[in-house]
Amino acid sequence: MAAQFAAPEEKQALAKEAADLLERKGDLPAARERLVELVGLSPDDGNIRARLKLLADVTAAPDAYVRGLTAAAGATKDAGLQVSLWLEAAEVEEAGGHDTLAAVGRYRQVLASTAATPEQVLVALRKLG
Repeated sequence: MAAQFAAPEEKQALAKEAADLLERKGDLPAARERLVELVGLSPDDGNIRARLKLLADVTAAPDAYVRGLTAAAGATKDAGLQVSLWLEAAEVEEAGGHDTLAAVGRYRQVLASTAATPEQVLVALRKLG
């Protein structure tokens, strides 16, 4: 409850501490969910995204990683990073047929973005083709 009134830096610290404690206690699914929250609060922190990916892999929850990537893409002010996050989310969604419809939407977001590099556009076009 107190987290809803906290400043952004305090929310980051609270989410990180909660994730750390939950992970140490062995509650990996709960720790993973705190990391999803933390990735959205710290979209530019690649280390947190990597930690979330690891926990998502260990707990067989690729959807949690996609939620984190999506939250980070929505929160970052870096348009180039946003496009990279969309692409990564689409690739995870597409892998194993998890959510191909959502992946198509993300590839279209990449194509619509003026921040997408030619390489990113080509990846999206190939995936949609």
